[in-house]
Parts: sequence; C-alpha cells; structure tokens
Amino acid sequence: MIKRLFPLILSVVVLTLCGCQVRSVDPYYTRIRHKRLPNMTIIDFKDDLQPARGKKLVADLRKKLAASYKIPLIEHDALATALRESHIENPAFLEVDAARKLGKRLNANLVLTGRIVDFNLEEKVINVPLLWSTTKYIATFKTEILLVRTFRGRQSFREVTGTGEVKKRNIQLLYLGQDNNFQFISAAEKQRAVKAAYDDLINNLVKVITS
Repeated sequence: MIKRLFPLILSVVVLTLCGCQVRSVDPYYTRIRHKRLPNMTIIDFKDDLQPARGKKLVADLRKKLAASYKIPLIEHDALATALRESHIENPAFLEVDAARKLGKRLNANLVLTGRIVDFNLEEKVINVPLLWSTTKYIATFKTEILLVRTFRGRQSFREVTGTGEVKKRNIQLLYLGQDNNFQFISAAEKQRAVKAAYDDLINNLVKVITS
C-alpha cells in the first residue's frame, strides 16, 4: 500500500515546492547582491534657493545607484514624458496619490520625490591669542523625502541629512593680520566641508532606498 502511494506523495511534495518557488518571485524586483531592489524613478528635488542644486543632487544620486547597486532606473526622458502627459506642472515633492499614479504609468515600483529644505555652513573658532587658532567648518544639508511603493500601497516620509566637518589649525606667532593666502585657504576649507556634507547626504539617501 505504501509503495503504491509513494509516487503520489512524492508528486505532491514536488508540486508544493515548485509552487512555493513560483510564488516567491516578485516581478517588480530584481535580485541584486542578495537583496531585492526595485526598479524606480526619481523626480528632481525641489530647492527654492538654488533650483539647479536639486537637479544636480538627483543626477548624482542616480549615478551612485546605477554604478554601485545596479538598480534599474526609469530613464529621465520617459519620466519627463509621463509628467507632461499627466499634466503635472510642478512635479517636485508630489503627493502620495500622484506619485503612485505616476509609478503605475511608468511601471516603477518605487517613486522618490523630495526637497532640500535647509543648508547651513557654520564656522567655529577656538582662539589662543598670539599663539594659534583652530577653525572648524561644519556644513549641513537637510532634505525631506517621500518614498512611495507603487504596487504595495506603502509610503514613507522622512528627513534625511548630510553633514561635513573640516578643521584647520592656524599658527599666529604674534601675527594678528590675515593675508590673501589665508583667505584663500579658508575658502578652500569651506568648500571641502560642503563637499563632504553633500557626499554624506547622497550616501544617506542611498541607505534609505536600499534598506
């Protein structure tokens, strides 16, 4: 009796395992580096102070995602066409429903939209008169992002920041003035702090997307 039922039992087990394997496949995801990362579209970030900075941020973010994580990204031309056909004139920081409709139109599982809400460059000086001084430049980018999962009905709104810090010690040696060379060095250190904060912001955005 058992010998007769064995082939039937084996067939049921095999079909069950195959069925589980088929159901585990998600058509909207690509398995990359043992992670399930979605195809996505990224809308240019809104930046009221420097509009070009928001576009540059998205361009650099796309390069990082494509080069390091091989995430399939919707082409910018296709996004522009979808925005135009959807009559979305101000796409920066879409509402959830509009972002989800756009994602369905583009067949993108993830839609990222956001805005740069603040940028600050702070200078702190610790001074020992007639001997030395230490200048610390601290740059901070602050963004608000909306990440919408088109086909799963989920979204997350969060704040993502980037911080960069550069220290510079200046030897005074009884000289209290500042020549042009010192001012040039100060400008260079400020740019280094801003660049560090910008890179930190991109890395933190990547962590949010790939987590």
